[in-house]
Formats: sequence, C-alpha cells, structure tokens
Amino acid sequence: MTWPRLVAIAERWLPKPSILHPYPNLRLDANPLAEVFDFVRDAGDHFLSAYVPVVQRRLEEPFSEKERRWQLIRRGRYVEFNLLYDRGTMFGLKTFGRVESILMSLPLQVMWGYNEVPTPGSLEAELLEFLKPRDWVSEQA
Repeated sequence: MTWPRLVAIAERWLPKPSILHPYPNLRLDANPLAEVFDFVRDAGDHFLSAYVPVVQRRLEEPFSEKERRWQLIRRGRYVEFNLLYDRGTMFGLKTFGRVESILMSLPLQVMWGYNEVPTPGSLEAELLEFLKPRDWVSEQA
C-alpha cells in the first residue's frame, strides 16, 4: 500500500469533516516522512517535562459539580466528533475494523445536554470563545 493510494482510498470513503481541523492541509501531507517523524519524536520526548508540572499545579485545585458536568458535556462533544466526523474512526467502522479497538479511545463517562450554553462571562464561556476556529498562524505574526 503506497501513501498516494492510501490518500485516494481515504478521500473516496470518508466524507470531508464539517468541523474545522486546526491544520486542514497537513492531515495527509506527510512529506518528507523523516521530517515528520523527527517532529513527532521530539514532541514525545518533551511531553512529560511539559505536562507533569501542569498536572502537579492543578492536582489539588477544587472543583464543583458544575465543573464536572461541563467536563462530561465537553467529553460528549469529543465523542460526537469522533463518531460523526473523524475520518479515521469512520474509515475503521466502514471497513469493518474491530469495533472495540476503534472505539477504545473514547472516554468512559460522558454527558449530552440539549442546547447547553455556558453562563456569559464564566470560565466555560471563555473556553468556548477560545475554541472558535481562527487563523492561529496569522495571529502569531
């Protein structure tokens, strides 16, 4: 199986996502492969040194049932994206892959609500504003 053939199969079988991906042109453009591998390895080598301090700082931070509910709703949106729009998940399901393996990355606990809107000015509203699609590259200039 060659990379161009894999891309052609994915383009034929999987619909275009209707949720904006932050780097839409980079999803299947992995050239040169060695450069991409170096990037992924470098990210992996530095993940723990970047992530562990954040977790340690926030580990004892209190939270209420309101925050937990919001977390579960956001997890539900992640599940929604994976089942309805993620091309890899859809490819696996449409080609009769092992369902348990395909879905094992989904969170165990989620929640859905109807027309869930956070309180204006809340941290949740601030998060949704931050998550709106934007041109991150131009903002860095």
